[in-house]
Amino acid sequence: MEVFTEPVRQTEEISLPESLHLKESAEDLAFLYGINVQWIPNQKRILTVSELMIQMAQNLAIKRERTAKSLRASNVFKDIDLTYFNKSVSILGSGLIVEALAKHFSMLEWTVRAISSSENELTDFEPGECFILAGEVLLKNDLLKTIVEQKPAYIGIVDNFQHVQDIINRVGISLTQLQPFPIFVPAGIDIGATNPYEVALSVVAEILLQIRDQQ
Repeated sequence: MEVFTEPVRQTEEISLPESLHLKESAEDLAFLYGINVQWIPNQKRILTVSELMIQMAQNLAIKRERTAKSLRASNVFKDIDLTYFNKSVSILGSGLIVEALAKHFSMLEWTVRAISSSENELTDFEPGECFILAGEVLLKNDLLKTIVEQKPAYIGIVDNFQHVQDIINRVGISLTQLQPFPIFVPAGIDIGATNPYEVALSVVAEILLQIRDQQ
């Protein structure tokens, strides 16, 4: 199921502080999003890929008059828990969004595991991982229970809230049973994403902003 879809726009342009050592990374990402980057000299430079992705997401949100806020649909979902946090993400599902997420986290030099929804056995999970679920992978028996038992730092589900709630009800789990685990539905901040790579940017920015705000 595709979410975060809007009509195709003309090529957009965002402005970023000049940062020569991240210029190649920025232009690679801009190509994926179908946007252009204008470099502004004599401003505070972006020093890390994490900050680059956050600023790109926030710039797109401003350009599109979006909120750049998390789109969590229920107050049962809590903030990210950094108690066990490590730079590791497991992406469960298949398709272009999974590929886009894997590319973004690889650029951040995180440990990335992409787990197909067709796999019979789930990989062993560790405390402090971030989890992103896409598509019908939620229908796997006890998947959410398995994940929340590992003390995850973040769980994001790339889907709309009502569809996720319907799936969770079908597998016999209520949302209130999952408190106080940090589940974000739909995953990602509001940037008006129009393609899988922009959805990936919105999810990555959400995680990075949560981490930054709580350090």
